[in-house]
Amino acid sequence: MARYLRSRGAAVLKGCGLAFAAFLVMAAAGPSPTWTISAVQAAQAPNGTLAAESCPAAGTCMAVGSSHGLGGRSLALAELRHGSAWTALPAQDPGDGQGSVLTAVSCESTSACTAVGSYRNSGGTSATLAEAWNGTAWRIQATPNPAGSFGSYLTGVSCVAAGACTAVGYYYSQSFQDGAVAFAESWDGQAWTLQQVPGEGGPPTFLYAVSCASPSACVAVGSYNGPLGSGLPLAEVWNGKSWTAQAPAVPNGGFVELTGVSCTAATMCTAVGNYSQNHSPFAELALAETWNGTVWVIKPTPDPAGYANLNAVSCTTATACTAVGWTGPGFRPTHALAETWNGSAWTAQAPAQPPGAADSQLAGVSCTAASCAAVGSAYRAYPGAWRTLAEARQGSEWAIQASPSPRGAVGTSVTGNLVTSPLNAVSCTVAASCVAVGSVTRAWNGTTWAPLAIARPSGATNITLGGVSCTAASACMAVGSYDDASGTLRPLAESWDGSSWRVEPAVSPPGATSAALAAVSCTAANTCMAVGSYGGSSGFAQTLAESWNGTSWRLRSTINPGTRNNVLAGVSCPAASSCTAVGHSDGLGPLAEGWNGSAWSQQTTARLPVGLSSVACTAASACVAAGTSGNGPGVGTWDGSTWTIRSLPLPTGTFESQLNGVSCPAADDCTAVGFSYANGGGILTLAEKWNGTAWAIQPTANPPHAQLTGLYGVSCTAASACTAVGTFGPLVAFFGVDVPLAEQRP
Repeated sequence: MARYLRSRGAAVLKGCGLAFAAFLVMAAAGPSPTWTISAVQAAQAPNGTLAAESCPAAGTCMAVGSSHGLGGRSLALAELRHGSAWTALPAQDPGDGQGSVLTAVSCESTSACTAVGSYRNSGGTSATLAEAWNGTAWRIQATPNPAGSFGSYLTGVSCVAAGACTAVGYYYSQSFQDGAVAFAESWDGQAWTLQQVPGEGGPPTFLYAVSCASPSACVAVGSYNGPLGSGLPLAEVWNGKSWTAQAPAVPNGGFVELTGVSCTAATMCTAVGNYSQNHSPFAELALAETWNGTVWVIKPTPDPAGYANLNAVSCTTATACTAVGWTGPGFRPTHALAETWNGSAWTAQAPAQPPGAADSQLAGVSCTAASCAAVGSAYRAYPGAWRTLAEARQGSEWAIQASPSPRGAVGTSVTGNLVTSPLNAVSCTVAASCVAVGSVTRAWNGTTWAPLAIARPSGATNITLGGVSCTAASACMAVGSYDDASGTLRPLAESWDGSSWRVEPAVSPPGATSAALAAVSCTAANTCMAVGSYGGSSGFAQTLAESWNGTSWRLRSTINPGTRNNVLAGVSCPAASSCTAVGHSDGLGPLAEGWNGSAWSQQTTARLPVGLSSVACTAASACVAAGTSGNGPGVGTWDGSTWTIRSLPLPTGTFESQLNGVSCPAADDCTAVGFSYANGGGILTLAEKWNGTAWAIQPTANPPHAQLTGLYGVSCTAASACTAVGTFGPLVAFFGVDVPLAEQRP
């Protein structure tokens, strides 16, 4: 749900330890909400992701993953390949249809496959899932969950015979604060049985993949929490009676994880994964190691674009392995990657890149003596959907094969280094007239939300809008960003005249290597102030502000304290000559600046929350800013000379909360919205109201089956008339989909 994180794909999210998988279960419903959900139609298009593949014979493969139904719910997905043709197979969806995903598959023959994953049960928690394919249909197998678990996930499986399978994964305890614990299960042809896996280091411990050479010889890999919180690779060996922890080799870096493994003999395995360069989680390098039954040895791998991640590996002999993943420079678009091992060195190959795809990533691979097949996903910016990707290799050439992508909900928009929600901001002139923007754009007429087609700059991709301000039903200004034809992040501004959007070219500062606008405030159709940030030669983000005069945008010099990143995220102008902008400055905490009609000046924020994301002013000397403070929401008030932090109540049963948007129809009447992390799991909507003296929590609504839910923007036209927007998602498939969410009070 964090707006500043970017999803990297199936095994990559595995590689990140699926850190936010702890939040995939929803807490019990609270009191009756004073806020009610207003249905917003999600964008719909073919979508789906493939996470794993198993080929028991040349030309015959089974792939599994997930898609999102019309309501946004995760659905288990299985596809079968015969020759070059892929066909979708109806996988089972347990748990009263509340959401399921398949993350791994292993086939002993063309008519015997086992797939594992997780689903959301009737109690609202994630539980283990296993399904068997008999050549005709999928059938669910009962799987145990570790005692005391409150969220269990199977992520890898290996079968050496119809009655001999081993699956691995991890689970969380009730509080989720003790970290994940790795575990394993075995199938004897009749039932699944839990196996205890010894701990290594401190929690969290994760197992992501397993490979068995025989029922009594398996190797599982993953990661664990090392000294001082460092991520270290984990390997466990099964000897038919117990699991024993090993010590994989650790490269010179940090955040090391092994996400795939393939064993051709009891004492010959190859594992792949990634590690971070300079201990940065966003500077990943590919990792490959071999095991000879005694020690693990790192084998250097190429990194074609300077950054790479290997998600899975398949070996037919000790000297013939193929690994797949992705490569790409940091946050920028990714490309599918394949590498081959010949017994002495790894060599990069060039898988086919899907035409028109902004990103492509391979998550699973399976090889026979004659050929290899790989599966994953490709992202298409419009309408904003991940779709299944399948490729086959004959010799050294990879070719794309058409694979089904079921039609369902789409909506996640990836822009530069930001992941935004479908609806980021909303502006209402009256309770029955609102415009909401994000990766989609919607208008509210008091009864329904209707789609609005945005304008697109020439050659633009990955368009998203982060802020909107309306002075009348037919006069709105929205701002955000897009990628131009060269892939450079550019600021975007569009005006709405009641019938269509029009691009109003925003300005990038001289020398900017990237720029984006995050928020806008208008006092009239021809008077607006927008703020955001831009990147320059220093490598650090700098604050950005520009004003609109009805004809063009003009840059306004802002303050950048310190020498690190400075970002403006929110702005509010009660008058043309009076604006307040807020954000954050690395190392210095919160940032606030004031505009007097001619220049920006820095305001002292020593007592404010750590980070500010939104501000609402009813006068130059009356502002409220919302954001985060430690593990809880933070709010500050401005009286014209001093910012003062205000105490906020924390929702019962939560361990972290965040406020994203605030709106004040009067100085003593403000509403702030965001989300909170429940102790029992789940991300829940949050709203708090200010009466001029104190803040009080208001019960909000959370859509059925949603587990990742948040509010990002709010607009109040009166004390009892507020509209809030955001996103909700189901049990996360490894490429999640966010569905637009709107709530209203009353």
